[in-house]
Amino acid sequence: LGLQGAITSINTILNDPEGPTKGLNYILPVLMTASGGQIGAAVGIFIKTKNKKIKKIIRSALPVSLLGIGEPLVYTVTLPLIRPFFTACIGAGAGAALFNLSTIKPSILGFFGFLTVSKGTHFFFITAMLGACLGGFILTYFFGINEKRINEVYGN
Repeated sequence: LGLQGAITSINTILNDPEGPTKGLNYILPVLMTASGGQIGAAVGIFIKTKNKKIKKIIRSALPVSLLGIGEPLVYTVTLPLIRPFFTACIGAGAGAALFNLSTIKPSILGFFGFLTVSKGTHFFFITAMLGACLGGFILTYFFGINEKRINEVYGN
């Protein structure tokens, strides 16, 4: 939701090699997988809905979301529809809960966070991101889509 900027000072403390976590930041990987859940939810909506307006919005917002900027998907797709927002969050939690991931420096979110994860955890990070995307997709596809709500919000 853009709130990651509010915890910049916390991230700075966590990424300090002399700090309490010896430079390992355990918060950023959770934020990274959160963007994966939103991506999965958007893809689920895109595949299942017949509404052309929301498909156009998703096509526009998805590329930047892959780069770690999830706000366009959150504020224009999942949050206005309510249920997909929650299915995306739960799906992201499925990906994030699998591994004990950390970053070693301040990071961008999304798949490019791969560049900042701790040494030896790159495979686990990619697996967690794909798990978050898949979790968001499956939960949204089967439980998060209400075509009536989509047409109310975006028109026919």
